[in-house]
Amino acid sequence: MAQILAVIIFLAMFILIITEIWERHIVTLGCALLTLVLVFGLCMHSPSAIIETLNIHSIFSPGFWHTAGEASEASAGINWETIVFIAGMMIMVEGMAKSGFFRWLCMKIAKLVKYQIIPIFITFMLLSFVLAMFIDSITVILFLAAVTDKYALHSIKLTIEVSLIAVVCNTFFGIFASWLITKFQFKGKKIISTLIDLPLTVSPIIAGLIYVLTFGRQSFIYPYLKAMGIRIIFAVPGIVLATIFVTFPFISRELIPVLTSQGTDEEEAAALMGANGWTIFWKVTFPHIKWPLLYGIVLCTARAMGEFGAVSVLSGHLRGRTNTMPLYIELLYQGYDFTGAFAVSAILVLMAVIILVLRSVLEYKGQQAAKAEKGQQEG
Repeated sequence: MAQILAVIIFLAMFILIITEIWERHIVTLGCALLTLVLVFGLCMHSPSAIIETLNIHSIFSPGFWHTAGEASEASAGINWETIVFIAGMMIMVEGMAKSGFFRWLCMKIAKLVKYQIIPIFITFMLLSFVLAMFIDSITVILFLAAVTDKYALHSIKLTIEVSLIAVVCNTFFGIFASWLITKFQFKGKKIISTLIDLPLTVSPIIAGLIYVLTFGRQSFIYPYLKAMGIRIIFAVPGIVLATIFVTFPFISRELIPVLTSQGTDEEEAAALMGANGWTIFWKVTFPHIKWPLLYGIVLCTARAMGEFGAVSVLSGHLRGRTNTMPLYIELLYQGYDFTGAFAVSAILVLMAVIILVLRSVLEYKGQQAAKAEKGQQEG
């Protein structure tokens, strides 16, 4: 009887909300009171269920205002922490709106683009996408609640850390490999050039399996790694290695064409004048490759943040430990948490948009620098 009555009250609430006969807050509050009185009181005769559902005692517990160490799992009943969080954010959003912050921001942006029609249209179109969340306070609360979850924050932090490590490593490797291939003649040069393109031809999943076979329990080096306390598989080092592998070609493939077209005449002349290797690279070579290098770094960063296949094989999907943003989005989606998956995806898309803007700016700067250099040579 209690189950049937609870379902009837829920369906009645749903119908009343859709038909908009009464205000939503009146409907939900009234149905909640009916559930407490009719379901828990008359049908179940369980005052303890009412007390557990209201969960008022949690407000007066020390853990509600300060949690030391790991956050505890959500308790049964009303989650007053979320309600207080929502109330605080609503006050903040309303304060920003009442104070004229959004109007000031729009005017400031219009002034920055010098009131030109096309830049204003593009900027306001992008700005409206962000500020649309603040039209309804509940929307921004749901978004912020999803992206400020401890697991979501860990996935964002891990993605940024892995991307930075991969980009730094590949920057050094890419410069060294492109310098080696274009400036020196030696046996095996074509083999090295082919190996650079290997990550582009191998499936990321296959690359992940290769790492599993190399560093897993069945590998002959596993006992040595275990003795030294080093974990590769199902740990952050494995994710870093996989990301470095799949993003390795991006920087070197941007530098090799530039260094090839540059030739070796300038470096040889500098060497004859007594310059050492570092001076030759920094004063002669680097000015020619700085824009392609930055362009390659941007592409490498984009690929590292969005890597899924190889990381999925090596991570083990340990929530709060080895889940990067793409893996965490998949985890939320498979768990039918579509709101959380969309919120974290929006953060990843925002990062991608920033990277695309940087890529366009660097590409434009590189073209301008190439035109200026060509004009100087012709002059």
